[in-house]
Formats: sequence, structure tokens, C-alpha cells
Amino acid sequence: MDVDGDELFDTDVADQISPKGSFLEVRRANAVLHAVALGPHYSGRTQQVLTLTTTGEALAFNHSDIMLCIPDFLPEKLADACGLLRLHSSQTELVARTRVLERLRSADAKIELAVRYVDNRAARFYHYLKSDNPHQWRKVDVNMAAKFYDRPGNTCTPMAIKIAVHKHLMDHPRNFVAHPTAYRATQTFLVRPSAQVKNIFEVTEWMRVDGGRVLDEFCDRVKVVLEQVKALRQQSTLTTPHEIQTNYKCTITDTDREILRFLLDAYHIQRLTQFNPHSLPTSYILKRLGVLDDTQWPVNILGPLQQLLTDLGVFTPWTDSVSIAAHIECLAHQPVVKPIRAPAYPRQPLGPEDFYKSDPLEALRHDFGYLPVYVIDDPSASELDDGISIEPIENQPDNHWVHVHVADPTALLPPTHILADRARELSESSYSAHGINQMLPRSKFERFSLGHTAANKEPQQVMTYSFKVDRAGDLIDYKVQAAIVKNIHILTYDAVDAALGLPSVSPTYPFKLPDLSLPSHRPIETRHTERLRLLLEVSSRMIANRARLPIFSFSLPSSEIRFANPIPAHLPSPSQQADLSTLRDLKLYNGFPDMMYFVNSPESSTRGSRAMISEFMKAACRVASRFGVETGTPLVRRHGAEPFGPDAAAIKKLIASRDDYGIVDEYEAARCSVSLPRSVNTLTPKCHWSMGIPDGEGYVRVTSPLRRYADLVAHWQIKQALLAMSDPARYPKGKRTVFGEEWLTQYARELTFRDRERKRMNLVSREYWTGKFIKRWLDGEIKSETLDPKTAVFEARPGAMVVREQGGNHRMRSMVTQLGLWGDITQDDALEVGSRVKVRIASVQMGARPKIKLQAV
Repeated sequence: MDVDGDELFDTDVADQISPKGSFLEVRRANAVLHAVALGPHYSGRTQQVLTLTTTGEALAFNHSDIMLCIPDFLPEKLADACGLLRLHSSQTELVARTRVLERLRSADAKIELAVRYVDNRAARFYHYLKSDNPHQWRKVDVNMAAKFYDRPGNTCTPMAIKIAVHKHLMDHPRNFVAHPTAYRATQTFLVRPSAQVKNIFEVTEWMRVDGGRVLDEFCDRVKVVLEQVKALRQQSTLTTPHEIQTNYKCTITDTDREILRFLLDAYHIQRLTQFNPHSLPTSYILKRLGVLDDTQWPVNILGPLQQLLTDLGVFTPWTDSVSIAAHIECLAHQPVVKPIRAPAYPRQPLGPEDFYKSDPLEALRHDFGYLPVYVIDDPSASELDDGISIEPIENQPDNHWVHVHVADPTALLPPTHILADRARELSESSYSAHGINQMLPRSKFERFSLGHTAANKEPQQVMTYSFKVDRAGDLIDYKVQAAIVKNIHILTYDAVDAALGLPSVSPTYPFKLPDLSLPSHRPIETRHTERLRLLLEVSSRMIANRARLPIFSFSLPSSEIRFANPIPAHLPSPSQQADLSTLRDLKLYNGFPDMMYFVNSPESSTRGSRAMISEFMKAACRVASRFGVETGTPLVRRHGAEPFGPDAAAIKKLIASRDDYGIVDEYEAARCSVSLPRSVNTLTPKCHWSMGIPDGEGYVRVTSPLRRYADLVAHWQIKQALLAMSDPARYPKGKRTVFGEEWLTQYARELTFRDRERKRMNLVSREYWTGKFIKRWLDGEIKSETLDPKTAVFEARPGAMVVREQGGNHRMRSMVTQLGLWGDITQDDALEVGSRVKVRIASVQMGARPKIKLQAV
């Protein structure tokens, strides 16, 4: 622990094993352990790290439970000498483990000394870190917090102080909340607003003093209201969203508002790495109201809390509870790098509300004339980012130029604009069951959606990524240019598939009868069909080319929910909650919007026009990266490493089992304990293994600038390079990029966290609305044309997770393929991974993460 420096914590975002010889702090629930990393360990498909703890035990832990990792604590050679078994197998290993324990316990003593020093001087620590605004959160990292202890007389090493500060912040969850999903990589805490800290203290004291009298009186009043709520809901005959008129004859006091605010704050997702200061008073209130079932472990608090807040009018039945429960996570993932303020293309700097007065690349744009451009998407798509066109090459009958034309909002939007800052904060447009939150405001940027000006025959500005494809499906040449297109045709996937005679891979609707009416899309003219058929042929070459590589991917069906109609304007929206500061009367809402349940097939990525478009978009992203490599333009690239598993033979077995499209059975991968690591962002042109993109080429996302901030960054960077190439004298070396490598490196790191959190939240959101639909179907509130909840039987396939419960039963996470959802089968005997089991849906336990219980039949 004598090491020093600000960068000694391992904050790597890549999914890799903790380096051998690293010092680790492991946290799970109330247990905190110090250990040394010995090497990798596999538990099914989960890659863990085998450690030697201060007790001398060799234990394996998940990476997500490691809160601190300090590399080079021990020489790697000494860690290797300890072996990778739970028990030592030789005298040499025993001696090595003894030496490791000596070093580990010595470090423990130094940390304990630093912990006492930090705790004894922490009286003003929270006040030093909190925001001056009593209602505002503040984000700090351990290095920033440790500066509080930069004072004379401190004999502890800087690293020991930082570890002690980390422990103090972790151990005081009433004041500090660790980053919910990426603490190890960010070492970041959220400092609670002083108003919330005061609220937690007061409500907790009300539970403790005078026998809980204040909370008991609140619960007694609420019980009366809940009885009336039950009666009013039974009397209501409307099924659509509406407000029920109430006459509770109760006055909301300041104390009531404080308790309701506490309960609303308690509705959040929190990991078990910290104690939750809301849990005990919330459980007390729910048990006092008789709505908490504490007979099962773990106790589900969020489900009954959500229902209570709905019954009291804080939520509505259609409230998007997931986004509220994830509020702290959203705060944690806000950008930490200052927005760029450097001038971009024009000679005069731009202010934060200044758009470009004219198109900076107007003089460089290539005019594609009336070459047909096909924009192919779903009928409901509102942000049309990309279109494709094709050109045969004279005297090269086997080669073709394919052009991917991408919307160009950066013709108007500079990186210095406040809307660019907002786009960065959002990171992407978000799509939920109840609507879209667009990254760029429609009022300003709808005209950049491809085809928006087609009716008026007006040209559209685009960035075009072109590639020449040969007979083998290789990209043998490329071009990147700002351009203009004039002949845009908007088509749907189904219309293109029908015109080309391809089988439909559209989503399925398991709860309604199939629509046997004629398709609503208009037929495509023959001259366009011929070009589309040529595009399909070229994409098929590219797909076949990639399938010949020793790579694979896998996917499963997934469910999605959409509201059939928006919520009426006079009612609270799904993302809205009651303003407790002005609450005078309790309200009550009832009914629910009609929902559409559909399942996306994994075949959609490898079949038909969807696969064609996907292939061309990947090629455009490869072209962008090639451009960056060859021009020396730094760009943020997506890196997907090769799969990991217990041995190379398992990976070879999966490669041998691929289908013609390079897809392997997900359950076979689970049986082989093989997984693909999560992608990261980097400036280096590294490989994207599952796409067959080699090291040195790279992959830059550029095809969705209306929906993704990362694509805007790439466009600004590429366009500046095009300008510099056109006029080197005007753009000397220091002005050939908008963003420097230091800024891009920080942004790439930020983007990795944002990407992972977006994927996680999309999954949580799908699970929530799917669970909501299934529960309402089970309860008879949704009538299905095809499935009766009492008799419907489905096929389920257990995944890799088998949990042995306290009663001795096995709980197996299983995919119900027809519905695209995961549920749990619990029974005495474990089922084989990937086996096919007939099940009924037994129940749904609601909460931010609903639990669907399946029963084998």
C-alpha cells in the first residue's frame, strides 16, 4: 500500500479479468472482503475471478462485485505460484499463498489506520461535497473527495487515504450513493441533496421514536383511503384511462407530504453493494398497511410500493415506473466531460444558440442527380436516417458501387450549439412503449429526415459512404463525400420483401389473430424492383463472404409493447408523477391504454430486406473507419472482442455448428459456457469479431445522426477532415479535426457506459411492460383472440442459470419462445439447458423488474 498516484485504481471499461496480483475489495450485501486476484474462474457462462482472501480462503467472485481493483499489488509470478484451485495442491503453492497473505494483511493494517484517520475527521465531509442547492444532486469521484484530507499531519499513504475515503462514502448511504452500474470503472458517487438527507433522517426517526406513532397515524389515515379506492375502482366501468372523482374528506398535512416524498424516493433500483436507507421505513409502512408479503425471499418491496403510490394518485396505472425507478442511474450516467466550445468550420466563432448560416460543405457536395435512393424502414419509423443506391460499373460487370446516403443535420447544427449539448446529454433518441423522446427536436431537424422534401422534389443534403463490392463480396474501394440526392423513394421492409419474393420476417402478434387481408403497401414499380434485386444480390455476396470467416453470433426472440393510442392530454403522461410540493388532495386514476404485444424474430437480422439494409449499414461504418485510418482523423470506434469460454475447443465446436448465416444456437453456446464480451469504444481501429471486421480496419457508427450523438461526433470530425483535404493551406495541422484525441478518448469512455446503460434500460423497460401486459392478461383485463390464460400452454427452454433455492428446489431462467419473454421454472429437479418444456404462465409479481413464474405441465 505504499504506491501513490491518481491513476492506480483500475478503471478499465473492457470486460476482462482483473489482472493477476491485483488488490481487490469485494462487496455483496453487508459482506466486505479484501483479496488478491489469482486468475480466471468459470461458473457456467459467467467468467469470474479466483481470489485469495485475508482469511486464507480461495474464493471466486463475479466482476460486478469487485468495487476496487489496484493492479500490481503483487508480482504476477507470485500470484501464478498460488495455483488456480480452491485448495493448494503442493507445498510450493502453500508457501506462495502464505507470502501473499502476509502482504495482504500488512495492507489491511495500513488501510485500517487510514480508515480511522478519515472517519475521525469526517464531521464536515458531507457539507464539503454536497450541492449548495438543497434539492440538487452532485456527482463526485474518490479522487475529488480525497482532497478534503489534503492537510498537514497526515502520515497515511495517498492510496490508503483514497481507499479509506471510498469505504467512508460506501458506508454512509444516507449521504452518498455509489454509481449504480459502473462504480468500479468510474469511482463515482452521487451526493444526495440535503433536503433528501433531511427527509430520510426525519422519516427514519418517526419510525424509531414514540413507538412509530407518526407513521402509524399516517398508515391509519391511508387505510381509510385505500378502502375507498377499492370501492371506487369497482364502481368504475370505463376501461380507458380516466380520472375518478373522489371525496376522501382528508387533508394532506406537511407530515403526509414528507412521508409521501420519502416513499417516492424509495421507489428506485439499488444494488446490494450499499445498504438502502429507505428500505426499513418503507417496509414498516407497507407491513402496517398489510400490503407487504414478507414470506418469500427476497422480499418484493417495489411491487406493493408501486401499487400504493398508484392508489394514492402519486402514480397512475400507466405510469412508466421503470424510468422513475432508474432516476438515480440516469443522474449517474450524465456526461462528465465539459461540452466542447471550440469553433468548428466557420472563420468566426459561434455562440451557443448560433446555427450555421450556410452549409459549410456546400461547395464540396457531390450531386448524385436523379440516381434512385431507396429509404427502407418500418411504416411507423419517424427518423429516416439512411437510404441506399447502386451503380453498375462499365467494363466491370462483377463489381458494383453501393452508396449509403445518411441524413446530414450537421449541415445546420454545429458542435457548439446548446442543442448539441442536449443531444449529448440524451446520447440517443429513446423509444418506449408509450412514445419517442427524440434526441434532436422535430421542429428544427425534421427536414433532414430522408424523403421529407421528396414531395416537393427538393434536393437533400447527405453524407455518402460508398463502397465497391466485387464478386466475392469484398469491399475493394471506397469513397466518403458530402453530397446531394434528389430522387428519394420511401419503402417498407414488407413491400420490398413482397416485391423480391422473399419470406416475411415481420414481428408476430401472439395475442391476436393473423391479419389475412391484403397487404396495405403499394406495389413497387418494375424499374425499382430490378435495382432492389441487384442490391439484394450484392448484399447476399457480402453476407456469404462474412459467413465464411471463423466467427459467429447468436440471438433470441424479444417481446415489445406499444401503446395503441396516446394518453389524453388532460391526464398525466406516463413519464409524469404528482408534484408533492403542491399536493393538496389525493387523486385517483383508473383504466389503461390498449397495448400491442409483438415479438421480434432473431431471423430478421439474417433474412430479407432487413438483413440487406443491416449489411449495407455495417459496410458504411467500416468505410468511415477506413477513411479515418487513411487520413489520420481520430474517430470513436466500436470494438467487440472475440468470445471467451473455458477452453478453445468449445469455441471451435460452436464455429463448426453455424448455419449458412454464421448464426449458432444460443442454447448450444450456453451448454459450451461460451459468451461474447460486451463491446467497448476506443480510438484504435480494433476488430469487431462477431461482424468479421479485422484489427486495423475498425467500425465507426455514422448511419444514424438523427438518433445518436456519437454519429454526430463522427460526422463533424469527418466533414472537418474533408474541408482540410480540399484546402490544406486554410486548415493547418492543428485545425483538421473538431475534437482532439484527449476529448475523444474521454468521450469514448463515457459512450461505453452510456451504451451499456441504454441497453440495460431498454431490457428493463421491455421486461416491465411485458410483465404488465401478461399480468393484465392473466387477470382478465386484456382479452386475447388466440390465447386463454387458463389453458394456454407454451414451449419454454431453460437458459444457463440454475439457482438452488433454500428449500432445495431448482430455479431455472427459461425463454418462452412464442412470447419472447423470460420466466422462472421452479421444481425439484434441474432441467437440461436448451431442453424443451411445456409450461403455463402461473403468475407475475410486479415491480421495476417483474418476475414471471412458469409452471411445467
